[in-house]
Amino acid sequence: MEKKNLLQRIKNRVPVLFGMLTAVLYLVILNVSVMGIVYMAWGETMWDTYLLQFLGTASGGIVLLLIALGIGYGTIFRETGRGILYSIGTGGYLLTVDGIALASNLGMYLLTEQHELRPIQPVGLIFVFILAMFGIGFAEELAFRGIFMNLLREKVSTRTDRGIFLVLTVQGVFFGMCHMVNAFTGARLEGVIVQAVMASLLGILLGAIYLRTNSFWFVACLHAFNDFCALIPSGIYGIDNLTDTISGYSWINLAGAPVYLLVIGILLRRSKREEIKSGQIMELSVPLKVVKGILLTGLSLFLIFLIFVSTLYVTWMGI
Repeated sequence: MEKKNLLQRIKNRVPVLFGMLTAVLYLVILNVSVMGIVYMAWGETMWDTYLLQFLGTASGGIVLLLIALGIGYGTIFRETGRGILYSIGTGGYLLTVDGIALASNLGMYLLTEQHELRPIQPVGLIFVFILAMFGIGFAEELAFRGIFMNLLREKVSTRTDRGIFLVLTVQGVFFGMCHMVNAFTGARLEGVIVQAVMASLLGILLGAIYLRTNSFWFVACLHAFNDFCALIPSGIYGIDNLTDTISGYSWINLAGAPVYLLVIGILLRRSKREEIKSGQIMELSVPLKVVKGILLTGLSLFLIFLIFVSTLYVTWMGI
């Protein structure tokens, strides 16, 4: 009989609590690391916000990685999933939503009030911003989908509709609740609550994509791209910072919730739930795959282009 280490014994005894405490530990390490760096550097002003975010995320991410390996979850990093094309097709709905956010932000901030190209931040700061987004995507997906959600699946089988919805809802809501920690960074409470609600829906959506694709790396990259698109104003153009961006959210931002719910519904329609439960993909014929791919890609690119042109026009006209 294989001897289990302390982490494995705790995980086996209280898996759900272990997963929740792991996520909380990540958040504590992230924030303590940032505060420690700021304290040792005599103030935050000399540090770029996203550099601090990256360093804090890296510290927490290393601990998460050690925990994942310690409990025998290292296999999630080697999962091949169902292929990159299947993953892109499954995540295409969220990619479209992210593309619309990207187009909207570019259309809004590309030009100044004088109708000139807005200057971007130095290349070094943009590189740090991209690193920070990937770090967040990796660490948060490891904490909430890679560890917590898989621990939930050990207690609640996703071989039933009830199990699928229960696992996705619990991990998604917990993911959203953890974003309430931003209330302690100085962000406005209304903005923090709105972010937490939208993060819950995003967590459910990412969980559904993870169940469908069985690919940790794809979901981590998708998460990173989502954050990148949402934070372009501060990361690329240096307008506000992360805390200011969160403070800028208001109840009107909840208007995007139905879009997330629609995408979740599409991803978890009956036929796809059967695929999750059985572990078998209902293959389409090659010609049908090609036609479907071309039509959906064309529609997505058209919507993204339409949003970009519309937003740019509104900005140009000063409406």
